[in-house]
Amino acid sequence: PSTPGITAGVRHPTIPLMDDLDRREAFLLAIFAAPDDDLPRLVFADWLEENGDPSWAEQIRLQCHLARSQ
Repeated sequence: PSTPGITAGVRHPTIPLMDDLDRREAFLLAIFAAPDDDLPRLVFADWLEENGDPSWAEQIRLQCHLARSQ
């Protein structure tokens, strides 16, 4: 399958690819932009779990659950 920004294994110069740090920053910016909305946090938790950090993902989910319970 083709990946945007990649042609025959070479990155296209005008379409930068996001690395994991860029993705984490994007998630955190979305979370800070909507402090009362759990959705960005839960999406970030899913991404963390899919990318090898299940304990942090579970911590985020637990915090969201506890905040809704109060």
